[in-house]
Amino acid sequence: MMSERGMVAPAADGSIFAQFDDILAAAAPELAGQVRAMAYDADTGRLDVAPDSPVLRHEAELERDEAGRSCQ
Repeated sequence: MMSERGMVAPAADGSIFAQFDDILAAAAPELAGQVRAMAYDADTGRLDVAPDSPVLRHEAELERDEAGRSCQ
């Protein structure tokens, strides 16, 4: 998502978690305050995030399931 918007992720020395709110606000402002960083893989650049509330988690699961059905 960041590279699609011309951004570069910060170094993976823990600063990505410290700067997560700023990164999220710049990369996906519609998600600000709704998700939190869970894990970062420096080798692949993958940042795993999770919804902050059970309601958002349920909505994400429904969307994931719907997307899975449409790909079959």
